[in-house]
Amino acid sequence: MSMSEDRLDLSMMELGPEQMDRLTAKIMARVEPEMRRRRASRGVLGLVTRWRGPVVAASALITVASLVAILMSGSVVEVAPALTADIYDAIEIQQPVRQWLAEERGPTMAELVTVVEEGYAP
Repeated sequence: MSMSEDRLDLSMMELGPEQMDRLTAKIMARVEPEMRRRRASRGVLGLVTRWRGPVVAASALITVASLVAILMSGSVVEVAPALTADIYDAIEIQQPVRQWLAEERGPTMAELVTVVEEGYAP
């Protein structure tokens, strides 16, 4: 193939108006299913719908792996009281709440009223 300065005559490839309309109609007919799919997947709902399957599969896998790890460990971890006290100080938990946590119970209605009235603040 040699390079030349002569321009190629591509006029034979030019389409007339009717041929152009037919070609456009064929192309639009072939891409319509894909365009319909893309229009349907727009927006938040479409995004959630697309990600639902992979997210459910990943969460099931994580759940199974976690359960296997928990069952295989077979040991209960105890938290030292000194460590717990340091955590309470770090996040500034006041005395009434510390007592409820130590006793592993929730506050009574009277205790809640007392705390709110006295205005315990961190």
